Amino acid sequence: MDADEIAEELYAGPREEFVPTRDRRARAAQVHGEHEVAEAIRALPKPTTAAWLVNLVVRRHRQDVVRLLELGAALRRAYQQRDGDQLRELVRQRHDVLRQLTRDARAVARAEGRGLTGPVADQVQNTFQAALSDPSIGDEVRAGRLAAAAKVPATVGWPEPPPDAAPPRAKSKADSPRTTTSRAGAGTAGPRNGGAVGSRSRAPAGSSSSAPPGRPSTTQRANRQTRDELARRRAEKAEARRRAAEARERAEQTTRACEEAERDLAQAQEKADQAGERVEQARAELDRARHAERASKEQVKTARSAVTAARRAANVAQRALDEQQ
Repeated sequence: MDADEIAEELYAGPREEFVPTRDRRARAAQVHGEHEVAEAIRALPKPTTAAWLVNLVVRRHRQDVVRLLELGAALRRAYQQRDGDQLRELVRQRHDVLRQLTRDARAVARAEGRGLTGPVADQVQNTFQAALSDPSIGDEVRAGRLAAAAKVPATVGWPEPPPDAAPPRAKSKADSPRTTTSRAGAGTAGPRNGGAVGSRSRAPAGSSSSAPPGRPSTTQRANRQTRDELARRRAEKAEARRRAAEARERAEQTTRACEEAERDLAQAQEKADQAGERVEQARAELDRARHAERASKEQVKTARSAVTAARRAANVAQRALDEQQ
């Protein structure tokens, strides 16, 4: 029996079955005389919920985890080389990779009938962030046998490029559009076209745009229709904005309700896990007590047999002595 294979089985399996399976494998190793293997199996700690989910993500979404660890190595190289452009691009990729791993963890949690909210979600995200920042933590995550969530090292990280990193290349004058000519043209357009505009704005007497007194002209009617149309469109846009705002509010309320339900589920699951652990510990203690009881009974039985044999021997000796007398 190989302790490493047993460890792989335990950390890849359901969390609620970890302790019973571990104890069963340890007893089997003990029965076969593999005492060191049995001790190694008994020493395997049960993972927390967050660590268990990370272990499952490593097994079911290994490519995303490998991408995370490779990105961490690239970030460290860019930071050491003071490559500002490369560092900025890698920081952008870091956000994308961490978001993807969070989605992976949520998918794994749903597949296992759990939610990923509250402290457990924070611990999962912190573990992936720590694996990105610290190569030693990354190796532990890659192994898929975490017992507890990791914390982001306080002295490691790349929130911004280093102060002496090379800044992005500034645009040259040739890259920017020329504006001098357009400004000059704008400044001279008014005087040059002013007479033409003025002449167009004055309509000759007796033109078709004039109307009898008290009756709106064609231009006035068109302006009124335009104003009415604009007012109607503004009202429609306002109504559309109001409906969109109501829809957003309903969606936000639904999202909040879902998050609260997931948080309640996660808390209830955590309590159930803790209660299950206590039950498992009680069962293990009961098994040990029963084993001790059986051993004690065997000792009592052996002692009684020894007493009976001693009494018989004493009786035989007494009869022999009587016969000699």
